Amino acid sequence: MKFIAAVTVGIAITSSTATAGGGNGPSLALATSNTIVATWRCQDQLRQPRTRLAESPWEMGYHSYGYRQMVYLKWLKLRSACLQVLHEMARQWNWQAWLPDKWRRIGICETSLNWRHHNGKYVSAFGISRQAYDQDADVFGVPHWDDRRIPSPWQQYQAALGHYKIHNGFSGWGCRGA
Repeated sequence: MKFIAAVTVGIAITSSTATAGGGNGPSLALATSNTIVATWRCQDQLRQPRTRLAESPWEMGYHSYGYRQMVYLKWLKLRSACLQVLHEMARQWNWQAWLPDKWRRIGICETSLNWRHHNGKYVSAFGISRQAYDQDADVFGVPHWDDRRIPSPWQQYQAALGHYKIHNGFSGWGCRGA
């Protein structure tokens, strides 16, 4: 019986301190928890490791309201940054929205517009020689070709533009007339 009374008193103390300093303790804890979960879901989509949790928002009742609010804002910033990366990746893979028709025709002619194309000699949807791709990518600062982590269509297009710039036009492509 003493144990149950002690637990009840502990819950009452935790509840009263959770609402102290602003009256929004439990709702702030809930908002923080929801933001943490949303951040982790975003990180899962990006295949990033989840940000470690220092302590549960539900165990922060003994901290000041300002501290709890600071933790909440930290997680909001993490979620926002993750969502920005996720949206940028979606934009880069939505090639139908931004790829000019001439480049689409070249890609179709070279590789059937296969964004994962790599056959040892040529890479990318635009069929750029493997030897030249990294130099072409450097022109606009996009990642080099990596068979384990294929560049996005936007990055491949930027490398193709670099190839176009270095070689003064479409002369390097067999499908230049596409």
